[in-house]
Amino acid sequence: MTTLLALLGGGTRVRRFDRMTTVVKAGSEDLTPMFAAFAKHHDVSAVDCRPRSGNRKGVVEKNNHTVAQRWWRTLPDELTLEQAQASFEVFTRR
Repeated sequence: MTTLLALLGGGTRVRRFDRMTTVVKAGSEDLTPMFAAFAKHHDVSAVDCRPRSGNRKGVVEKNNHTVAQRWWRTLPDELTLEQAQASFEVFTRR
């Protein structure tokens, strides 16, 4: 995520995340220690989606789906990792 944020030139001060166990401790509203350190390092507030809140959670998943459908599936098989990264950077700028 740090690399992606750097490529995008930063991000918003408040970010919404799915209720993944890497972000939120299971059964609570608390961030995991590792993710809390990540948020502190980047000086952002992390907001988790409410439990069973399909509309908000769907926004995150739709963005992932967009990348998978519009960019990943259109890559030629013979690209190197460097070429794929350059292609992704162009895609995210658009």
